[in-house]
Amino acid sequence: MLKLGLDLVPRCGAEMVDPATMSAVELYKVHVQSSENIQGVSARGTLRRPKDTSKIQTRHMFMCMRDFGYHIGEETEVYFSLYDAKNFKFIRQVFERFLVKISKEGFSNYIEKLHNNCTIFTELGLQDLSRDLYIVAHVMRIGKMVYSESSKKVSLSSSSSSSSAQTPVSYFKRPLGVAVLNISEMLTSNNSNNSDEREFTFRVFQTDEKDFCQLHDTLIRKQNSKYSPLSSHPNYGIVISLRILDGDLRQVREENPLAFKNVSTTKKMGFPDVIMPGHVRNDLYLTLEKGEFEKGGKSTGKNIEVSVIVLDYEGNVVPDCIWGASGTDSSAEYRSMIVYHHNAPCWMETIRLAVPIEKYNIAHIRFEYRHCSSKSCKIKS
Repeated sequence: MLKLGLDLVPRCGAEMVDPATMSAVELYKVHVQSSENIQGVSARGTLRRPKDTSKIQTRHMFMCMRDFGYHIGEETEVYFSLYDAKNFKFIRQVFERFLVKISKEGFSNYIEKLHNNCTIFTELGLQDLSRDLYIVAHVMRIGKMVYSESSKKVSLSSSSSSSSAQTPVSYFKRPLGVAVLNISEMLTSNNSNNSDEREFTFRVFQTDEKDFCQLHDTLIRKQNSKYSPLSSHPNYGIVISLRILDGDLRQVREENPLAFKNVSTTKKMGFPDVIMPGHVRNDLYLTLEKGEFEKGGKSTGKNIEVSVIVLDYEGNVVPDCIWGASGTDSSAEYRSMIVYHHNAPCWMETIRLAVPIEKYNIAHIRFEYRHCSSKSCKIKS
């Protein structure tokens, strides 16, 4: 490929790719991505971009979860993230996830402090505004391997009992449903009322567990035959409010102190369009995609859980360096969701590793794979 009469060197990040070690399909994708990046930069101010975004340098999006219109009966985790659906060959995550936890009693009983259900997606640049962005909510239940009304009653009775002699029960992260909401029009709008909070409601849908990691893609493509709504009142769903904030992040913080008070910030998986002096990041993003495991002597598939731990060269655990999502505290270990009875599970969970710079050369990541039995509390490695 030529640009201005010069050879276009394919690169992944800052490194040149080696055509001898890369397949033709992968090399083609690198060229396509490079071409799109060049066209995106050269098209600023042209008809490829909405006219009302030409004056926008950086935008930030304040998001707050106002209600969760489903009663699951178990503890629930809702992971929010932004996805780019402009190229329907794949949908790429552009921000890390934001987590809201809900108790088994329901959303209204969970709120313990102000703003723990709110976040700000920072540094949305011109290239981000040209994308077809969706808010995607992945809903997980935290409880027994197999959910039933009887297990719900047992869970409620065990939570009300304070006896210390009870047998400990294992709880697992299990997929439940996904909801999607298109926000491109709101992000690119230059309306004077855009700074006001707007409320949206979107419903949660479910599918077979083996297809859960692709459900957001299916919903965006509107392939109706592959999913069904999560049972609830037809008008219920996830209720969120959104507000757009324009300008430099430091300036926005000064002008909107209440919006940022006790509110977590959800980072972009990359640097902003303009890197300010003193802006330092040392993050490693890791995505658990999928795995294939032998069935062994059993007729049914395994329930595989993955644990991620960072160790130094002496085998000591590096503490508090893993973030499963923003809105939570760091931890030394991350545990994945479990796909029930499936030997080729797909997780597609992205986590952030913030390892101290001085430990990068001596640290390594350990993945532990376990089969979790649905009949007992035993976990087999």
